[in-house]
Amino acid sequence: MKCPKSDLKMVVGQVERTLFRLLAQQGGKRRAMNAWLAYVGISKSEIARKMAVDMTVVLKYWARDCAPAERIEQMRRCGIPEFLLPRPSGRQPKGRLATQ
Repeated sequence: MKCPKSDLKMVVGQVERTLFRLLAQQGGKRRAMNAWLAYVGISKSEIARKMAVDMTVVLKYWARDCAPAERIEQMRRCGIPEFLLPRPSGRQPKGRLATQ
């Protein structure tokens, strides 16, 4: 019996999410985030560019596992899986996003 390609893609996607979720639980979110970025071929500077912030800002959010909700939404739009996103801080972001 053959699996349709769409079913196979769905299964592979579920396996990938499970692996990165397990890595986040066992090895920490930062390690899982680094692994996920390498796996999908996106650099940290590319994420920062898409968010229109300096890379150090993004690194700070990941190191603290806490970020303003607006920044988390930007990360979500960059394709970062939900379980790798930082927790909401309840604060307003500084910089360009705050003035829009």
